Amino acid sequence: MVTALTESLVSVQQPANKPAALKILPKHLRIGDPHIAEDGCQDPLLTLNRRLYPSVDAWRSTLDGAQNPKIAGLNVEQVVDARFVRKLDERGFIDRLSAAQR
Repeated sequence: MVTALTESLVSVQQPANKPAALKILPKHLRIGDPHIAEDGCQDPLLTLNRRLYPSVDAWRSTLDGAQNPKIAGLNVEQVVDARFVRKLDERGFIDRLSAAQR
């Protein structure tokens, strides 16, 4: 699952793939507003660093703005787990995938 998500995030980062992402996202997530779909393409990129590891600071900022008090009170360090991404990175998967997308 993490491999597929990594592939999709690398793909969305490619400007040539943005039109396809903006067609797929609203269809499968039932989003009617194109601006929300546009934000949906950008949001994952804001919460990841360039090596696709989850950014604790970005997630903390996201959770701080949550309206649900149970979510806003979560300890980000206990929720964010980068070990699966780290394994992909150590195996060279992310580098190979990024190189193939260029």
